[in-house]
Amino acid sequence: SNRNLKKKIVIFFGRETFCDNSKYLFLACAREAPDFQFIWCTWSKALHATLLKNNLPSVLLSEDISKSAELLLSAGIAVFCENPNNALAGLQFLQDCLSGAKKIQLWHGISVKHLDLMLMSRTNVLDAGFRAQVTGASIVDYGASTSSSLDMFWVRAHGTQSLLRVGQPRNEVILREPGDLEFIGAMLSAGEAAAFESAATKILVAPTWNHSNQGWFGGEKCFESLEYIGLKHNLRFFLKLHPFLMKSFNKENLSARFERITFLDPGLDIYPWLKYFSALMTDYSSIMFDYLLTGKPVLLYDVTSDPMIVGGPDFSLVPDHQCFYKFTPKTLEETLQSAFADHPLSAVQERMRNALFETDPLEANRSLVKFLGALSREISGKSASVIQI
Repeated sequence: SNRNLKKKIVIFFGRETFCDNSKYLFLACAREAPDFQFIWCTWSKALHATLLKNNLPSVLLSEDISKSAELLLSAGIAVFCENPNNALAGLQFLQDCLSGAKKIQLWHGISVKHLDLMLMSRTNVLDAGFRAQVTGASIVDYGASTSSSLDMFWVRAHGTQSLLRVGQPRNEVILREPGDLEFIGAMLSAGEAAAFESAATKILVAPTWNHSNQGWFGGEKCFESLEYIGLKHNLRFFLKLHPFLMKSFNKENLSARFERITFLDPGLDIYPWLKYFSALMTDYSSIMFDYLLTGKPVLLYDVTSDPMIVGGPDFSLVPDHQCFYKFTPKTLEETLQSAFADHPLSAVQERMRNALFETDPLEANRSLVKFLGALSREISGKSASVIQI
């Protein structure tokens, strides 16, 4: 791969469903019609068929693994929004095929979790799974960083030596109307749409994923509290679980039991809808930082009050602005009322927003498409050095 001549091809990898930063940059390429070829790479037959139906270039990696390897060998640039080891289904030979390409890591949000290389001192490095994750994380050449205050985090987490000062591509649709293609992977079901159109105040509830999947927030006791508060104050809660929980989530069973909670598909791309919620409730999902762009209240579950949660967030990783409305199971109703009354933390949230996003969020995709064009021309134009003797 390192010796193979590269073409002006940029390949994109995302999650099982069509969402997150690589999705929005890929669609920006479709809008901009750049001078390089761009292709979505997926293991999902359903997503592959959907993209082709919408005239978007897609490769089903499992359909012809030999041709997939040839594509990876010839691509000049690969774009990721999660660990490359996950994106390549843990197949080392496909990672080897990409070794000569320039790899860009957009990741999936600002983190208050310790990631990858940061875990080496307290994780068994002899574990094959952990080694695969660390190896995948550290192969990237360029990482996106929205702020100078976050730069060292990405260096520590992924060992990235070149950082791109740019916003997150997925955040653009928080501040502008989405295009038709951006609703791929983001369409609400009939039941979800009906709930969304109700007159009740809409609140998004977004628990993050953790290894133990325990704790009050996002559990049945939490749902009971939300149901009570929703009925009392005419609120409707929309629960969006982490995509990792897609296969273990029993949506039908829960929907039948709670009137004031709409259980969204965990794989749904929620970003085109974020601006329409009146508030966000989360524990430590990265969505809390993106939601600051709406200017609306962010309520944060105080995980330190929950004895079931082990290895929670590390807020020392982000600027120290106490801009979130912290709540416990006992103070949830009171905290909601306070946040909605006059949003007293509005100015502090704005300072946090400015500290985390140092460039115009609406320019993220345009800037990255321009960078991809310049980088692809540089890579494909490389030739041998001639030494006169």
